[in-house]
Amino acid sequence: MYPLETDSTGNLTPAELARFGGTYTFREKLQLGGTGSSKIIYQEGIPTFDELCRGIENEVAYANFEWLKNGLILRLNTNQRLSCVGLTLEEIEGINLLAYRIKIRRMRWGVLRNKIVHRGELEIVGSSGLKAKFIITPPFFEGMVRFFSKEEIAEKFGYAVSLMPVEEDKDGWLYVLLEMLGG
Repeated sequence: MYPLETDSTGNLTPAELARFGGTYTFREKLQLGGTGSSKIIYQEGIPTFDELCRGIENEVAYANFEWLKNGLILRLNTNQRLSCVGLTLEEIEGINLLAYRIKIRRMRWGVLRNKIVHRGELEIVGSSGLKAKFIITPPFFEGMVRFFSKEEIAEKFGYAVSLMPVEEDKDGWLYVLLEMLGG
């Protein structure tokens, strides 16, 4: 995993783009269904990112990913402190996603119904011993599964659902959040 140089607007420099095979054309991005991911929560494992995490309570480190033609770019934003690293496709040994089921109660046509949504723990394993860990919240879970199911990386993507008992949204906060986000 390489720390990457960006310009003042956060874009990769031409040399960095060349190292990862360049970006996709607009048409290719449409065919792939997009090359960028939703925001997820970074936990640990990338030294460049760990330097930005100060351990302050309630400070959340958001990460997102972008596919380039020969690699994966990871960007981190912790209270407007930004960092960017990259991993070539050959350096990625595995991407493991463990899903946890959560039961929420939704109002549909005036009737409360149970629905299962998922949250996830994502781990990216690199050839240099890297083990980066992330948390995927329920509103973005399905999009992240699609993001890592792309043809170029599908053989390295492992997806499993936990056998733990189903968690429950007892206070209803998750239902409210999903409704606000259109889920």
